[in-house]
Amino acid sequence: MASASEAPACRPGRPECPIAVTFIEETAAATAVVEGSLSPAQNSVSLAFHANAGARLRWALSGPAVHVVLTGPDGQADGPGLPPEIALPTAGRYIFSLSSNTMAEGIYGPFRLELRLLPAR
Repeated sequence: MASASEAPACRPGRPECPIAVTFIEETAAATAVVEGSLSPAQNSVSLAFHANAGARLRWALSGPAVHVVLTGPDGQADGPGLPPEIALPTAGRYIFSLSSNTMAEGIYGPFRLELRLLPAR
């Protein structure tokens, strides 16, 4: 058994080590743009952000065919497909994950993901 000092480093973007998203404040929403690439060696990426109860997440993606899953602060996951705007019912840390859709063609390559955090209505 390996000691803690010998444990492998957490690879950013893995579900257990999501990349923290920083939103840029705008007038009515906060926006974050994430660009990256999916490949056979890195076929998924997970992003973490905090939201207030009642906020809404609007997202848009260009790039390869992917599955999208949103995991809430309570550990409940929604997906593998999500509508372009999602209500965030509770305050806390959310994980937004993309993974290559192995049932489709064109599953690797660069992507651009725009996340907008909108206030409660």
